[in-house]
Amino acid sequence: MPLDTSYAVQRLMTDVPRTLKPKHVQLLVNASYDTPMSQLFNQLHPALNSGNWVIVFKALSLIHLLSRQGNSDRVLGYLAGNKEILSMEYFRDRSGHPMGSFQSKNIAAYANYLSVKTDIYRKTKSDFVANREEHQVMLKTSESAPELILKCEQLQTLIEAACKCNWEREDLDHIVVRQAYRLMLADMMALFQLMNEGVVAVLGLYFLMPRPDALKALSVYKTFAVQAKKAVDVFNQGRKMKHELGMDIPSFSHPPLELANSLEAYVNAPDFEQQREAYAKKKGKKTNGFFDNPSKKTERVEKVEKDKPLIDFFDSLDTQVDQFRNEPAPAFNAFWDPNSEAYSPHSNGNPFNTADIIQQQQQLELQMQETNRMLQQQ
Repeated sequence: MPLDTSYAVQRLMTDVPRTLKPKHVQLLVNASYDTPMSQLFNQLHPALNSGNWVIVFKALSLIHLLSRQGNSDRVLGYLAGNKEILSMEYFRDRSGHPMGSFQSKNIAAYANYLSVKTDIYRKTKSDFVANREEHQVMLKTSESAPELILKCEQLQTLIEAACKCNWEREDLDHIVVRQAYRLMLADMMALFQLMNEGVVAVLGLYFLMPRPDALKALSVYKTFAVQAKKAVDVFNQGRKMKHELGMDIPSFSHPPLELANSLEAYVNAPDFEQQREAYAKKKGKKTNGFFDNPSKKTERVEKVEKDKPLIDFFDSLDTQVDQFRNEPAPAFNAFWDPNSEAYSPHSNGNPFNTADIIQQQQQLELQMQETNRMLQQQ
C-alpha cells in the first residue's frame, strides 16, 4: 500500500492542467480507511508546499475529495490535530503563470473553507456534508432550541466561508480551478439544504422559546436572510456553467426572508411572556416553568386569547415554513473526468421545493403589517 499511495499522489500532483484522475483518487479514497493518515499527508506535503498554484489547488481538491468520499472522520480528525496543513493565507505563486496572482487569493479562500470545515468537525466530531442525512434527521426531529440554534450557527459559519469561494468567472476558465469550484458548489448545496431545515426548525419553536433563546434565534434568522442572497449568487453562477461543470444546479426556494421585523417586534413586546404562553396553550405545549405565578396565569391567558389575529399569524407562519421542507439533493459524481465523459443534463429530481412563493410572501407581508400594528397598540 505505501508504494501504491505514493505513486498515486505523485501522478496526481503535477502542474499539468487536467482534473484529478479518478483511478488514482479512488485508490487514495480506499486508503483513507486503513492507511495511517500521517503517511498520506506526508506524501502530500511537497504538493501543499509547492510554489506552483496549480499543484497546490490540486492538493487542496484532493483533501476535499477525501473528506467527502473517503473516511471523513479519519481525514478531518487528522487535519483537526494538524491545523498548519491548511494554512495558506501567505501563499504566493512562484510559477510565473499569468493567473498566479489571482489564483493565490482563491487558494487562500479555498484553504480557509477547508480549515473552517475542519474546525467545525473538531467541535462536533461529525461533518455536515459527509454525514448530511444524520444531521438532517436531527434538524427535523430535535425540539431543543439551544441545540438547533448551535447547529444553525455552525452551518452559517461554514456557509460564510464557502460563499467566499464564489470565484470570478474568468478564474474558472482553468480546469483545475473548475474542479475545486465544482466540489465547493456540491458542498454549498448540501449546507444550504441543511440550513433551510435548520431555519424551519428554529422558526417552528420560536414562539415557545424563552426570550434569551428567541433573541439568539432572531440573530440566526437575520444571518440566514443575508446568506440566502449570497447563496443565490453562488448558485446562479454555477447554473450558468452547468455544462462546463458537469452538474445540475437546481432552482430552489427557502423560508421567507422578510419576517425579521415581526419576529423582532414579538420578542421585544412588553407582553412577550403572555403571547408565548397563549401560543403554547394553543399548541398544547409547555413553556418550561413559565407559570411561576399561578394566581396570574388565568388572567394572562384570557387577555392574550382575545388577540386572535396574532395567534392566527403564528399559525400562518407555521404553515408557511412547513412548505419549505427540502427533498434530498441529487447524486453528485465527485470523480469527475471531463476528458473521458461528456456531460449530458440529467434529471434526478429537484432537491429544493420550487413552488412559486411570491404570492405567499405578499400575503405574509400583510399579516406581518397587521401584527406590527397590533403590537404597537398594546
